[in-house]
Amino acid sequence: MVTQEPIFHIEDIETVVDNQWQVVGENPAILLDPTTQPIGWTKILFVYQSEPSIMLNPVLSFYKNGERTRIRLDRDKQGLVSHVVKLPPEAIDLRIELLGVRGRFTMGRAEFQNLTRKKSFLAVLLQAIRSWRALAKTPKGVPGGGVAGRTLRYVKRNGIRALVIRLKQAFGQGVGAELLAGRRLADYEALCHGWSLHKEDFERIKSKITEIDEPPIISVVMPVYNPPEKWLRQAIESVLDQAYPYWELCIANDASTQSHVAEVLNEYAHADNRIKVVRREKNGHISAASNSALELAAGKWVALLDHDDVLHPAALFCLADQINKQPNVQFIYTDEDKIDENGVHFQPHFKPDLNKTLLRSQNYVNHFVAVERLRLEKSGRFRSEFDGAQDYDLFLRCTEKLSPEQIAHIPLPLYSWRTTKGSTSADAGAKTYAEKAGRQAVETHLLRLGIKAEVTIGAAPTTYRVKYELPSERPMVSVVIPTRDGVSHLRKCLASLEEHTTYPNYEVVIVDNGSAERETLDFLKSQAQNPQISILRFPGEFNYSAINNAGVNAAKGSIVCLLNDDTEATTSGWLSEMVGQLWQPEVGVVGAKLLYPDQTIQHAGVVTGIGGFAGHGHKHATRSDHGYFARLTVAHEVGAVTGACLLTTRKLWDQIGGLDAENFKIAFNDVDYCLRARQAGYKVIWTPYAELLHHESKSRGLDLSPEKKERLNKEGQALQARWGEQLLLDPAYSPNLSLDTERFELADKPRFSPPWAPARSS
Repeated sequence: MVTQEPIFHIEDIETVVDNQWQVVGENPAILLDPTTQPIGWTKILFVYQSEPSIMLNPVLSFYKNGERTRIRLDRDKQGLVSHVVKLPPEAIDLRIELLGVRGRFTMGRAEFQNLTRKKSFLAVLLQAIRSWRALAKTPKGVPGGGVAGRTLRYVKRNGIRALVIRLKQAFGQGVGAELLAGRRLADYEALCHGWSLHKEDFERIKSKITEIDEPPIISVVMPVYNPPEKWLRQAIESVLDQAYPYWELCIANDASTQSHVAEVLNEYAHADNRIKVVRREKNGHISAASNSALELAAGKWVALLDHDDVLHPAALFCLADQINKQPNVQFIYTDEDKIDENGVHFQPHFKPDLNKTLLRSQNYVNHFVAVERLRLEKSGRFRSEFDGAQDYDLFLRCTEKLSPEQIAHIPLPLYSWRTTKGSTSADAGAKTYAEKAGRQAVETHLLRLGIKAEVTIGAAPTTYRVKYELPSERPMVSVVIPTRDGVSHLRKCLASLEEHTTYPNYEVVIVDNGSAERETLDFLKSQAQNPQISILRFPGEFNYSAINNAGVNAAKGSIVCLLNDDTEATTSGWLSEMVGQLWQPEVGVVGAKLLYPDQTIQHAGVVTGIGGFAGHGHKHATRSDHGYFARLTVAHEVGAVTGACLLTTRKLWDQIGGLDAENFKIAFNDVDYCLRARQAGYKVIWTPYAELLHHESKSRGLDLSPEKKERLNKEGQALQARWGEQLLLDPAYSPNLSLDTERFELADKPRFSPPWAPARSS
């Protein structure tokens, strides 16, 4: 048996029932301390039971080479957890994480059993088969369900060799069943099932509609040109199937040449007087056709639908509900997914809340969008010169003068984008003309706002880089570098600044926190001769926040750059890029792209709420990865950035009081600073165009000394106490994405409740 120690928000209730525990906070976890921890393939066994409505399968997690691995454990209906997993020799900090559990639960003592290679391989296959069977229900109308059907479809798409490679990967990585069963797709199928409407949901929606004083009429605008009859009918039927009845479907037939188009449109127009159709005599392409459809619109709101896409049955109700809850709203967008020719939903895009920096980098709002008709008319209709990115141009014009309170995001995939061969939904590079039009849309947007910048095509398809023009008089940047006997790193750091920093007006403030080694002292003495560098002595205990505060107090610049001594600048424009971002209105903090020496991601923005506190999104991705919907390739707003390279204005620093040296001496001080900046109304930006190396060791593991563990927990609890639920509501992240990993994976349980869901009991 294994000793079990509750480490996060759990109390042992020995007086009630043996092995019963009480959860007293968020993200409960139990530390496993096996004195004879097995290495290699192992079966873990224990009993776990809690209230059925809140019980998710527990997660086994451990650190290996500085990265935490998490594996969802199999549990049967009786509560027996039995899972085969490969534990590497480097595994430390072995935990059982109990996601979603509240109140009391029962967990027996964990037992580990060593397995031979043959037995472990068979066990992995059995786990995969059970998972396949559990997930074998296929959407209605899709052939080839069941284990055999899924396997055959996989082999047909990818070949036998791919299946064999997948089997080898699954076994080699030690997470077999998850990989073999295709968990990522399966997880989304489960989420889709949870968002489907049942009879009682329609009844609740009907009741909620009666509570709206003036239900808005929503005009769904649909330009049509030669879509396949099947997809055209499905698009129209998805509007007819709406649970919200106050709509009109405004269709412009853009001189389609296929006879079935006019026949289908006339059929539906005669069947339902809410469907309006106009036929254009000459094909004018998508902008002209969309404007013709707009001429038919009489509703207070306009929503956009392509001629082969489909809406969720609650899509229009969700819009009306948001309008009712947020009377000043003028622009609404939702999440979306894709739908293939077999009706299978996949590749959901779970979007952030309003992120104007991201919107200048890519059309992330895309589908489903609704605009108040008066706002649309004031902004101007579709413009043919932007065909290919006509919606992007419209969205930029509609949102650029709105406040955040006038823009709403509904984090539900209410729109499904049809994928067919050659469509932009199947391949963003299939219509390269869209990139040129999109670039022009961003350029004219910036021109209207009086912002001087150069717009270029980004690294990922249909993305853009905005390179802001710096002020003619470059503000001074004070680079504050704390150090203590780290001369080997500090020497490289300063040399890289001299070699790669083209920004002309900066100083370096080195804060020496009590260095004692002769080599370090001699180096600091030599650097003091450089008029661009000043040395500040700050002896005493290591308090990262206090050290940086002292450095900033001694700085001369109107801009402050916090920089770790184990970083190296690698691109010449890194500081100019960060200053350009910081110089934009409402921006208060800017962070950089930090790479480990092996060229994998160390920092690409902080997601608050991960692990209960905060984590680095996309950590350990490769340098060339595009990331979640190209996030690693574009500048965008984030929840926070790391203090290892953080740019901020001296004005904001003084306004919110710098780093909190009392509550966050070592950890989370940067996260807390960014949260306070956002609370004061400023944006936090991450840019991939400022790139540095960070020599923080990937292989150092987790320091679990009792003193440091206690400090980390204390500072984490201070972060939770100060920010509460706000930590879990990072506007740059999605409530449909997991807070258990740093990889933008699907959440086991979304943190957003659909408006048609039954009210939760308090």
